[in-house]
Amino acid sequence: MKKLFLLIGALAVGIAILFVLKPQQTAPTSPPAVATSSLPVAATSQSPTPAPSGIEPAPAGAFATIRVGEKSYTVSVSPGGTVIDTMRALVSTGDFTYTSREYPGLGTFVDSINGKKGEGGMYWILYINGVSATSGASAAIVSAGDIVEWKYEKGY
Repeated sequence: MKKLFLLIGALAVGIAILFVLKPQQTAPTSPPAVATSSLPVAATSQSPTPAPSGIEPAPAGAFATIRVGEKSYTVSVSPGGTVIDTMRALVSTGDFTYTSREYPGLGTFVDSINGKKGEGGMYWILYINGVSATSGASAAIVSAGDIVEWKYEKGY
């Protein structure tokens, strides 16, 4: 009986040692990916550019307004298109720039618009139709007639 207890104890200690010495498997961490869209893209073909996957082309007359400070832009919107999709389309006009960072699992964070970077507790806050957005720029859907407004405000 004493030998059985010693055998079980030795086995338990051996398993505990193996468990402790086993290398821990951790997921590699990486800094957030940075996506910048500050250079205008010139359209060079006469055929329409295909819409990003999952987004249908804009119906004729489907426009939204993007306001940044005193500037207003009218941009074509596609069914299911997000604020970021609309901003990407606006960059091609050459009169609008922005930089952003992609956070996996969270979405896109807009760092700067038209060269003005969020800093010192001030950030670009997204409003849709006069109401502070409840989702981020990569998730908020833009519909025809919407007014998308970026205000440079003190962060929460």
